[in-house]
Amino acid sequence: MVSDVVSRLIADVPLPKMAPVCQHFSAGRIEPGAIYETVRAELLNAGLARRLHAGQRVAVTAGSRGIVNIALITKAIADTCLELEAKPFIVPAMGSHGGATAEGQRAVLTAYGITEAYCGCPILSSMETVEAARTRDGESLYMDRHAATADAIIVCGRIKPHTAFRGPYESGLMKMLVVGLGKQKGADAFHGKGYGNFARLLPAYGKLLLENKPVIMGLGLLENAFDETCLIRAVPPERFEADEPELLERAKRNMAKIYFAGCDILIIDRIGKDISGDGADPNITGAFATPYAGGGISTQRIAILDISPGTRNPLGVSGAHVTTRRLYEKADLDQMYINCITSRILEGARMPLVVANDREALQICLKTCPTYGAEGPTVIRIADTLHLSRISVSENLLGTAAQIPELEIVAGASDIRFDEQGNFAESLLEDL
Repeated sequence: MVSDVVSRLIADVPLPKMAPVCQHFSAGRIEPGAIYETVRAELLNAGLARRLHAGQRVAVTAGSRGIVNIALITKAIADTCLELEAKPFIVPAMGSHGGATAEGQRAVLTAYGITEAYCGCPILSSMETVEAARTRDGESLYMDRHAATADAIIVCGRIKPHTAFRGPYESGLMKMLVVGLGKQKGADAFHGKGYGNFARLLPAYGKLLLENKPVIMGLGLLENAFDETCLIRAVPPERFEADEPELLERAKRNMAKIYFAGCDILIIDRIGKDISGDGADPNITGAFATPYAGGGISTQRIAILDISPGTRNPLGVSGAHVTTRRLYEKADLDQMYINCITSRILEGARMPLVVANDREALQICLKTCPTYGAEGPTVIRIADTLHLSRISVSENLLGTAAQIPELEIVAGASDIRFDEQGNFAESLLEDL
């Protein structure tokens, strides 16, 4: 931990004035009250009744990402199966997440509201796997034991750009099938192939699993820039290959972004596995952990200040140059290490400079920014990569903001307010 010497070294670094700015995105969504019936209608219209028979045991996947409305969606799947007189049960499909333990993965689902009492069916959480298929080269593909021995499987997952590679299939149904249902053993084996091979192997392995296991339906979920459900699509197994790439392109168009091309310093208030698989989505921040993906804003320095209340896994803090003591003290390093070892991306476990508070994190970024214009370093502050409607920008960015149609300058620039601990006094999240 840093000493008071560091605090004294940066104490006189001047701070920029900051101004609140609204970013406007397309707001198409499914109304919350219509989500349950939309799930039911999609499944039935896609032919679930022809594929699922009375008395069959059906495994319904539930992942570890912070998917909006996921408890309600999972319940709607289970209820539709019950309506068809089948016997649904929920399987945590999250690779090595939740500390790579059965109890940890069940706890992740509980935190999302996915419980046996709410969904009306059992949750069978185990890290045991069986060989589900074998490649032409003789490599084993693994699957959760409960799912692999079920009469039927329904794969549910959000479709969106991945944070570490590019291809026609990224985060979505194929990945849920290959990596999520593979548990730690399957996820570890797949990641051992290297991210440079994911675009080729993911559909190939997914196709093998579809041919060898009783997947009867997929349910693809898309979200808009406001973290709201905007599309629910039932995908029969024979349509996985054809439909998922089109849904991925729609997801890319729906994503939120920072409308500025770049800034010198990006401040991220919080990260978390419930926000992005990488803690903060590099498709927005530009801080990718591998060379196989790109995009997002261009920056010179990044500060990450805290972890969201929904997780203690600090994965993603490695994208920062500076963090705070409160994040470091909350961090469960074991969870982060398990993720990084399984994914083979050890760069994701690196810790940045740790300082006392938000003020010092910003001041170190300002002092060490390599190059900047005559008006000083440009600064953008965001709450996290899921909530980008309200951001804060330094005064020297207001001229640029005025030229971007999707931006609205809410008020003029003013001095940054800090609390007694030296942390930002004002939240960018309306609900905090």
